[in-house]
Amino acid sequence: IDFLTKISAPFPVMFEYLEENLSVQNACDCMQAAVTYGQEELKEKVLIYIEQHTEVTSRAVNVVDVKMI
Repeated sequence: IDFLTKISAPFPVMFEYLEENLSVQNACDCMQAAVTYGQEELKEKVLIYIEQHTEVTSRAVNVVDVKMI
């Protein structure tokens, strides 16, 4: 994960964009990106968002495989 964190370091704008545009339609994708690239701060914010919008989020997407590592 340290390697992934280092390669994602040049792209803080991308993670800021994901955070600022978080919605029920993209919450699961944002979580996957946070986990994949070791972005703990984004992961926490997405998790809080999903918890606050669980009912709406689960209806908005077909949640087949959400991995919360």
